[in-house]
Amino acid sequence: MSFGDSHETVKMRYHYLFFVILSTSGAKFALAVDALQTISSTAEGSDNSANGPVTAAIENLAFNVASIADEIALQVNRKLERTANILHGSIETLITNALEQLALPIFQASRKLSHESCNTTLTVADLRASIDAQLSNCTEDLNAVLLTYKFDAEQTISTIENLIEEVVNLPKACHVLLSRSASTEDAPQNFASTTSCFVERMTVWNKQVSKELDSVAQLLSRTRQLSQESEAQALFCVGELVNAVGKLIDEELSNC
Repeated sequence: MSFGDSHETVKMRYHYLFFVILSTSGAKFALAVDALQTISSTAEGSDNSANGPVTAAIENLAFNVASIADEIALQVNRKLERTANILHGSIETLITNALEQLALPIFQASRKLSHESCNTTLTVADLRASIDAQLSNCTEDLNAVLLTYKFDAEQTISTIENLIEEVVNLPKACHVLLSRSASTEDAPQNFASTTSCFVERMTVWNKQVSKELDSVAQLLSRTRQLSQESEAQALFCVGELVNAVGKLIDEELSNC
């Protein structure tokens, strides 16, 4: 998938990946519920333990879901890195093309300035410094797009990684929560409360993952639009710079 993909195409791609999480985890969860119901009816009191069969089955389910999410996070990270590389490559290409166009004028100016009869305050070093500064100005907006994109991408990846860690620790979090509830309200922890806690928290987790994947799609779409606009401005700026340098050399070195 190229950087030029539309917002809807990107959303479809990552929403499809999210569907894989839901369908796979849903199938495994259905099997897990059957297993948990069997465990709860045949192993009296064992599901009340932090190390009981109910907890073990839920932990296994959480691990499977986390594994799927981890694979998707890896694909998202690769896509984000490719986009950053494309942006960086665009900046390098702009600068390289500009320098290629300016190579001959700079060479001609260097030859003229080497003549003793050339009476001007302009130097090759000054000319190069001026060109470098103006090239930097031409690519300033594109650089800003790249830096903002990298920051947002890092934040997104960090959030997804935290969500993966959260789902791995979900069974433990439910156990701690229910243990505290039982100690304060004198309500025993049981199969129903354990599975309910897990299901409720998984529902919230699914929504958070969906939101992050949608954020990825929006980030890619927004960055694509901004980079196209900034690149067009940079190209125009570089063209103006090449013309300005040629004019400056002609005017400053007309008597050389």
